[in-house]
Amino acid sequence: MDLGTTQLQSGAQSGAQSGAQTAGPTSSAWRRPYGPVTLAELTAGLIWPALIKAPSLALQPPRLAVGAATAAALWLVSWLFDRSLVAMGEAPLARDLMLGMATGLADAAWHLLSLRLADSVDAASGGTVRLLAVLASERPVALALFLLTHLPVWMVGLGAISRMAAVDMAGHLNLPAREGLRFAARRWAALLGAAAIPLIIAGALALLLQVSGWVLLSLGGVSVLGAIAYGLALLIGLVLAVLLAGFACGTVLLAPAVVIEGTDSADAVQRTYAYLTGRLARAVLYAAIALVQGAATFAVLRWVLGAASDGAASLATGWLGPDRAAALLSGGGGGAGGVSAWIIGAWQGGFALLLPGAMISLYACSGAVLYLLLRRINDEQDISDVWSPESTSNTPVRRPTVAAGGASSDAEDGGL
Repeated sequence: MDLGTTQLQSGAQSGAQSGAQTAGPTSSAWRRPYGPVTLAELTAGLIWPALIKAPSLALQPPRLAVGAATAAALWLVSWLFDRSLVAMGEAPLARDLMLGMATGLADAAWHLLSLRLADSVDAASGGTVRLLAVLASERPVALALFLLTHLPVWMVGLGAISRMAAVDMAGHLNLPAREGLRFAARRWAALLGAAAIPLIIAGALALLLQVSGWVLLSLGGVSVLGAIAYGLALLIGLVLAVLLAGFACGTVLLAPAVVIEGTDSADAVQRTYAYLTGRLARAVLYAAIALVQGAATFAVLRWVLGAASDGAASLATGWLGPDRAAALLSGGGGGAGGVSAWIIGAWQGGFALLLPGAMISLYACSGAVLYLLLRRINDEQDISDVWSPESTSNTPVRRPTVAAGGASSDAEDGGL
């Protein structure tokens, strides 16, 4: 009995010693510091944090330059368009339309940051949808010509920036501005068609309603037939509203669909509507994140660029006297002073393009990232899959191979 007890005690002691030897290194390794937790570790398995990269993608110099060039090209086309209308005896349209849209979107951003959601929606719709609806009713021909002359510039600019951002997201490649513009210019027809197809269908439905209403409801003898068919008009109106709502929500995805997939206009439109409706809740969540981020970026950039412009003007002319400073900054005077004022005005105009250029770049980059995320959750296609025209086997652009021990791209892209 004493011998058995002694054996049990010695066995327990040896087991405890061996357990301590086994647990010792593990516990010491557990206590070994690994450094601070990174954002990548916190968001591992999620895909929505990719939207946070949009501002950094947009403010890269090549994309910012393309955005500013797009803003300058739109300003030039608008100026030529209004001059042509005035020459034909018509009232100008482009400048007021673009200024109204920009003002409405800026007001919507401020209301969104102030958490006045209803006012934000009203400002955005008033500056875009309602304004376009009024022009479509009052000046349909002028509006159609406006879209025909401005949409190519807009879509090529968006396509170039979207391509550059998508390649960056897929393979961490900084595509030069020249390459992005060349890629988009070669696909100008597909880019223009992607934006034009929903508008053409909507215009055709609206024209059908107007013509049928005039034919069936203008005459007393036929008005009863028109009243009976009014239910069909309501159905067409519903289709028109859904089509325009989908276009308004999905227009940011049209250019990315063309330049990321290398597809045609019809397929780009089909993909856009399918991705929006396939996972509607996710699409709304991602769009909300992008909108809040865009509004905050606009507010910060507007304050920084405004402070830079006002500070430079105040400091550079602070010792010149009020009259001389006003003459130089306002473009007045003649002779050498007039030339100097003109040069300063040119610099100020170029600097003023930075804000719209940055917002155009952010719009395109957010659309590219949003398209990649929606494609991932709808088609389970990896974010790194971007069509490359240089590959004869249609091999997509992919991220560099992850080192041993790193997380795979599928694991990174598999979550929310």
